[in-house]
Amino acid sequence: IALLACLALGIVAAAVSSALAASTAEDVIQLDPANTVVAFELNGNLHKTHGTFALKSGTISVDPATGKAGGEIVFDAAGSSTRNSMRDAEMHNHVLQSDRYPEITFVPATVRATRSAGGEMQGTITGVLNIHGAPHDMALDVHGSLSGDVLKAESRFVIPYAAWGMTNPSWLMFRVAGEVNVDVSTTAHVSWASADKSVRDQLTIGAPPR
Repeated sequence: IALLACLALGIVAAAVSSALAASTAEDVIQLDPANTVVAFELNGNLHKTHGTFALKSGTISVDPATGKAGGEIVFDAAGSSTRNSMRDAEMHNHVLQSDRYPEITFVPATVRATRSAGGEMQGTITGVLNIHGAPHDMALDVHGSLSGDVLKAESRFVIPYAAWGMTNPSWLMFRVAGEVNVDVSTTAHVSWASADKSVRDQLTIGAPPR
């Protein structure tokens, strides 16, 4: 009887453990640095300045039931470039201060998106952008497509760098805006929490938009 009781308890514990594992299983989105472009544009009274950041790494984990997310996306601030040595020196030394803050990170908090039967996707990722040593809450609108386990996504957002305490590099007659436009396009691989294709084919990613 004692042996049967222990066996029963073992079965119950295994079932509970399995249920907990299933309830905490997450979809994982792995961004490909080689297929990611981060471009920025700074408007000025004489011309627009264009430049790029490189993606160092990017992982987003998503609870498909709640949309709660984790992970981190890391950009290389120290390697950012406008293809002009004087302008880059100003950006790195006085604006980004990339010797002190060599990375820019985004830590996702929620992912809410829908997709059509054809794979078209749109949604929102909320999280915290850490730049120049300070955290800032952000909500990023995202659109793209999902085919199987390959996700292609784009997002455009604004960083009000001057309001966030960074130096505006305006000088004499050359004036620039206090905010910079950023465009991100990426290809990512999705590892699904569920092996059930019918679950993976549901038309939401994370959770539906509110």
